[in-house]
Amino acid sequence: MDRKLRESVLKSIDDLTANWEKMKPNIFDDTIAGILEPLLSATGYTLRERNTRAGDDGFDVFGIKDPDGGAKGSSIGVQSKKHLTLASIATIRELIGAASIARCDRVMLICPSGFAKSAVETAVRFDPVAIELMDLGRLRAWAASLPEEEQDAARVYYLKIVAGFCRQLAVRVARDPKTL
Repeated sequence: MDRKLRESVLKSIDDLTANWEKMKPNIFDDTIAGILEPLLSATGYTLRERNTRAGDDGFDVFGIKDPDGGAKGSSIGVQSKKHLTLASIATIRELIGAASIARCDRVMLICPSGFAKSAVETAVRFDPVAIELMDLGRLRAWAASLPEEEQDAARVYYLKIVAGFCRQLAVRVARDPKTL
């Protein structure tokens, strides 16, 4: 992740930490989505869908990793909840339901107030989907831990071309090993 972008994301998280309780839920969700977009991109995800509908069902952010090349990529769905109390087991069950419908490999729930012990236990026990629970401190730690990359645009462009070719070649060899 570029140093300036990381600093901008960390400042956004700090501002959110100081002001989240006063924010309207839709502004809170939009702020979280704006923070997550560069973080997901830096970890190889491409944002595919952003829920801007009224209400609070489904995911606020949905990303896919390695969508090109014919192979099935992994997906992540993220919900943000502006609860003033600890997120409950009901919130985790709702997240699990959304993950099952969307067939996500990984889901993330961001709740600045934290999580009830029973909610954490439920998330840890659920096996088919990786569930990550984050308060704003943990979100900041994740953003700060991403490796710094200073790559020029041409290098990134050529690396994407080579990666796409390699994925396509792997798919063809998997279908017909004689191709190799």
